[in-house]
Amino acid sequence: MKIGFGQADITPRGGKASLLGQFEKRVTDKVNDPLYAVAMVILSDNARTIWVSADTCEIFEGTSLLAFETVKKVVPDLKEDEFVISATHIHTGPTLWPDTYLSLTGDRSEAEGSMPAAECNRQFAEGVAAAVREAMENLTEARADLAVARVQTGVCRRVVYKDGTAQMYGDAYRPDFLKMEGRDGGPMQLLYVYDENDRLTGIVANVPCTAQCDESAMYITADYWGVTRERIAEAFGKDVKVLPLCRSAGDLSPHHIVDRIPMERDSGCYRGRNGSLYMGNLVADAIISHKDRKLISYQGNVRHAQGMRKIDFPVWQVTEDEYRWAVDYLANKDNYTETGWPRSLFDNGNAHTRKQRYESGDKIYPSKVFATVLGDIVFISNPFELYIEYADRIRMALRDSVVFDVELSYDCLGYLATPNAVAGGHYSANIFNGVCAPDGGEVLVKESIDLAKGLIRD
Repeated sequence: MKIGFGQADITPRGGKASLLGQFEKRVTDKVNDPLYAVAMVILSDNARTIWVSADTCEIFEGTSLLAFETVKKVVPDLKEDEFVISATHIHTGPTLWPDTYLSLTGDRSEAEGSMPAAECNRQFAEGVAAAVREAMENLTEARADLAVARVQTGVCRRVVYKDGTAQMYGDAYRPDFLKMEGRDGGPMQLLYVYDENDRLTGIVANVPCTAQCDESAMYITADYWGVTRERIAEAFGKDVKVLPLCRSAGDLSPHHIVDRIPMERDSGCYRGRNGSLYMGNLVADAIISHKDRKLISYQGNVRHAQGMRKIDFPVWQVTEDEYRWAVDYLANKDNYTETGWPRSLFDNGNAHTRKQRYESGDKIYPSKVFATVLGDIVFISNPFELYIEYADRIRMALRDSVVFDVELSYDCLGYLATPNAVAGGHYSANIFNGVCAPDGGEVLVKESIDLAKGLIRD
């Protein structure tokens, strides 16, 4: 078994970037800390895996396809099922793909004064290829040590009230507060990789927390991962690469709600730059302290398999009544301000999406799920901001495996909410938030389990 790591800068160059991650358009050329693509290549007699993680909000299919073709210049025999990219879900990186299937306002125009998304996309693909090239050059016989750090990172961000309604980042101090909708994130999953001379070369860190502590910044930043990288370089050396993966966290975030205390709330220690410093140090401390707490080591002739499955996901359908409501809503000027800004972003998003979906007649949205088996570990991707309940079901079905579930990979199909969340409503559980209704979650769970079990049997 050979493993190599590579890293390349993907910070946009040559002009101002339109930052993706909030409702309003933000354009900047200020850089707080650089963005990176980090590649891990696993090569065995049975398979090859090339997994790239990037400091970006989302990965879109067009971005993945361009990166694939660019990487093929480095790896000419690269196969479709060997290569996957996932996002750390920062809210402070460039817009790579403006024309998406999901839209809040119906406005897909690019921000004035910013570099074209196509140019940011080209630079991104070149950076990914450079990271893969370095990882291929660094391939060496390897040992991988598994550890689990049971620290709290991502927490549930949906508040439920006594009338059954829910809100993302709702006010938990209201007298009708009932509970948080789901559970908090699980542990960090860590894989420490050593070369044939027993030198640490890379660390895979799968963290159930999106990188959105500093999500409204007017500068480019890798959020808490930038802080973590600096700490790891200080502790283990600059040559040690960190592959940052985001576990399923569609209903999670780094922003505490019920577990915060007044002093923390008033200091703002979980938000903005202070938030990224806090979370970055928390993650780094866990990585550093768990280096020698291995649960198992993989070395030599380790079981290794790589696979991909194309899935036709069912598109969230619109009824005729919902379509009529959308047409009437969009035609009513009272629903917009004098400047044309929607008075209700959520109603506006639902109206645009219902109209577009109904008129398109789309029934399916094809996408891909990737899986890697390495010893007892199963890396498995999904193209959603996935509610943790679905990932839990996949993990429990693979009882003898350590499942590294990784969201926002290959494409962005938006949030995949649960039936309870859709019933409760609000952001992340509306039709404009995702390609699929909860029936898409049933498809994802079944297909993911089948793919993983097939690779394990092989």
